[in-house]
Amino acid sequence: MMLKPTRTPNAALHRLPRLAASVAVMAALCGSLLAALQREPAVSIEAAADRLTATVGDRIAFTVRVRHAPDDQVQWPSPEEKLGPFHVLGFELPDPQPDQGAVVSTAVYSLAAFELGELEIPEVQVNFLQSGQSESRVLQSEPVKIQLESVVEASQQPAESDPAGAGQPAGEIRDIRGVRGIPLDWRIVAAWVAAGLAAAGLAFWLYRRWRRRPKSDAAPEAVLAAPIRPPHEVAYEALEQLESSPLLEQGRIKEYYIRVSEIIREYVEGRFGIEAMEMTSREVVGHLRKKRIEQRELESFEDFFSRSDLVKFAKVRPRGQSNRMIVPAARSIVDATKKVEQPEIAAAPGAAALEAERRDGATVPS
Repeated sequence: MMLKPTRTPNAALHRLPRLAASVAVMAALCGSLLAALQREPAVSIEAAADRLTATVGDRIAFTVRVRHAPDDQVQWPSPEEKLGPFHVLGFELPDPQPDQGAVVSTAVYSLAAFELGELEIPEVQVNFLQSGQSESRVLQSEPVKIQLESVVEASQQPAESDPAGAGQPAGEIRDIRGVRGIPLDWRIVAAWVAAGLAAAGLAFWLYRRWRRRPKSDAAPEAVLAAPIRPPHEVAYEALEQLESSPLLEQGRIKEYYIRVSEIIREYVEGRFGIEAMEMTSREVVGHLRKKRIEQRELESFEDFFSRSDLVKFAKVRPRGQSNRMIVPAARSIVDATKKVEQPEIAAAPGAAALEAERRDGATVPS
């Protein structure tokens, strides 16, 4: 009969290093898994439309989504009047929504087109600043194609009360009805002729009376035209009036931003000769860039138009003191770009007479 060997405490002690190594490996794996879970989500951008086939004039909801980390910043471009062949009817920026540790920022365009065929919504470029980085980068969505079809209203059945449609097959196009004649009443024609002759006689009598009026020998004094004011003075005065207006206290924020944008556009027309009132903000900045103004001033124009367009078109309502800062921003643009003319230095009174006395050899009194 054989006896089984019994385990001794020394054998258990020999297994402790192996157990400790296994625990260390498991801790390292758990740490790697936790770090992977806590890693920042990948940045992505996507664009989609609520339909791929529409008719002319239909509203199309075009949505652009950017998925990013909560601390990242997304700067949407200011809405323009057109996005490719599509007219921008509305623009909204819903609140960002959380999505599995990330945040999804969304921009919704309301579009409509009035052309037929396969049209393309162009790519949308978004400025993206990642947390901890000093320079931003541009995210660009893919273009989306929409098939636009014509609107054809063909009745499946003829109307019961329409005698012209009786006996015609469903959906068949009827011929154009003939021109209906209007009966001529000579009494009405005679009344119109009499009224015309009376008006002509009255006009002739007034003309003869005007020709016989007494003429004054004294010529009227010439009216001096008012001097043209510099564009920056006009802008300063308009900005001061807007700043003292009660629009903000009355909650008319959009009207306040529309007026300050018009003031700057009128200043750009007078200062740089650009028809800014008839252009979009992007077109105004493009023409200013051709004027070769400094980059810092150009960025000031871009920032100003972007802030005002978000309120005018995107229905953004700034709060607090930010509304009060738009007029000082406009005033600083005028300060940096206004044209200051150097005044001419006039000669001192009597300088010409003194010079003549010197030439004649006369003594000039001290």
